[in-house]
Amino acid sequence: MTIQPAEDECYEPPPDEECDEFSSTLDLAANVRMGTRQMYMRGTSELVYFAVWQSHKIDGRWEKVVRVDCHHGTVHRHDFARSGDNEMAVLDVIPVKGGTSEFLGSWCTRIELVMQNEWEANLRRWHGDKE
Repeated sequence: MTIQPAEDECYEPPPDEECDEFSSTLDLAANVRMGTRQMYMRGTSELVYFAVWQSHKIDGRWEKVVRVDCHHGTVHRHDFARSGDNEMAVLDVIPVKGGTSEFLGSWCTRIELVMQNEWEANLRRWHGDKE
């Protein structure tokens, strides 16, 4: 009999019904908006999920430009294009045990600042403009 290594664990946030949600939006410019969604274990300050996104309003509809979230065990970025394409890049792997809330909080803060600083470049990319 051989001992098989355990499969790699993958962080997944708890179900929404076990969490308190805090969402906000910030208008970065006319028809350009950044939003955040943070989920905490109900009644605690333990961050278990976040998403930060940027949208652009065209013809009365908000279109996704970019989103960073933390599903499927990773912090990852989705770059959307006007054509409907979606390129995804993994930024980091979320630790399963110990320090998860601090890890997610650090990434969330960092991504909020990045989104505020690069919204114009994101918008150009979404339109297909070469920088």
